[in-house]
Amino acid sequence: MLLVGGEAVGTDAWRELCAAADLGVTAYNMYGPTECTVDAVYGRCGEQPGRPVIGRPGRGLRAYVLDGALRPVPPGVPGELYLAGAQVARGYLNRPGLTAARFLADPFGGPGERMYRTGDRARWTPRASWNSWGGPTSR
Repeated sequence: MLLVGGEAVGTDAWRELCAAADLGVTAYNMYGPTECTVDAVYGRCGEQPGRPVIGRPGRGLRAYVLDGALRPVPPGVPGELYLAGAQVARGYLNRPGLTAARFLADPFGGPGERMYRTGDRARWTPRASWNSWGGPTSR
């Protein structure tokens, strides 16, 4: 098993990782900002061999691809990636302004829940829908 993370996986590297399955290697692309742990979402190489995906949120996490008004975007349309759930930090120590800008109320979660604005652009894969996570591709 091979876990790849830290930087975006390019198309050539993705294809090589997917091809490693023929050699008995299972590879995963791990994505996550420090504010939500470095393995917030993961994608198994080979599930979508054509282009890199960052995958599905881990247990207890939610991922949203939203427009500027915090509305979900349809598959294929770029938006900003937001992460929510138990692993999301509470904010930045002694940085209330930055905390307010990056840790927003989660309009899809329960009372008092927050989501983290990653600043990363993503889009749902064509087979994904709002209720059925197919994994966003990073941009």
